[in-house]
Amino acid sequence: IGGGPCTIAANQSGSAIFAPAPQATLTFTIGSSAIPRLVNISTRGPVQTGDNVMIGGFIVGGAEPKVLIVKLSSLGDVVHTMPAVQDIRLAVPGVQIDWVVERAFAPLVARCAGVRHVIPCDLRRWRTSIFSQPTRQEWRVFKDALRSEAYDAVIDLQGLTKSALVAWLARTSATGRRYGLGNQTDGSGYEAPTRWVADVAVPMEPHVHAVQRGRLLCAAALGYTADGPDHYRLQSGTLAVSAPDPLGQAANPFAPRKAWVALVHGTSRADKEWPLAHWVALGFGSGLSPRAPGTVGTLWAWAA
Repeated sequence: IGGGPCTIAANQSGSAIFAPAPQATLTFTIGSSAIPRLVNISTRGPVQTGDNVMIGGFIVGGAEPKVLIVKLSSLGDVVHTMPAVQDIRLAVPGVQIDWVVERAFAPLVARCAGVRHVIPCDLRRWRTSIFSQPTRQEWRVFKDALRSEAYDAVIDLQGLTKSALVAWLARTSATGRRYGLGNQTDGSGYEAPTRWVADVAVPMEPHVHAVQRGRLLCAAALGYTADGPDHYRLQSGTLAVSAPDPLGQAANPFAPRKAWVALVHGTSRADKEWPLAHWVALGFGSGLSPRAPGTVGTLWAWAA
């Protein structure tokens, strides 16, 4: 049920046993909600038996709420967004979640439990040849896929001009709204268009972890509290959804089961390095067997 005035009317038409009853109405106001949904309906009356039995019920119609996540890149940022998706699944029953992401990361997003559709884009590649014929054609295909459905909430979790453009292009339902970050936080990029495009710009504390920032933004947008531990819910390849790809490219090359898992621990920044002992513990803790242990700057190969 959406926000605003609400009226419930009930009447008894009458029969050979019961006289017609005047219509009874109840009018009340419901607080605003980002996604209209049924919260609670109850009634009271004497049940009785036989010819005096009370028969009542409610018929509730409407589509399941649809949410679009806009988090385009990069690898770490995409992973940081997954706990917010799990929060939404728990807080909004029946929700349908789609995700726009750079094509390179679409197979990973396809493994995130709760994601219905992955909408891949190639903004990084397109910006190198904006006016070329292939770019224009692929852009039209992407835009058609993005606008194929109307969303009750479009949430820009990136806070950049490119993600604001995607959020602006996405189609919203009659009551749908766009949500974005209201300000920059430590360690994150931020560009003003994300605030201009958003119907609701959600303010954030300046010192907040990337995972928590995404969880808090989604919670503020959809009207719930984000608490508890972070859950990522990565599924095996056999359960991964396939990203629709009208261009005919490989939708999800990681879906078939592979015999090897590569743990790539290289990074360009020392402050992002993880001790090698932790990588080893991760491999053994996942039930994998080492086949080609590497050294700094290489990778570890494990048999799945």
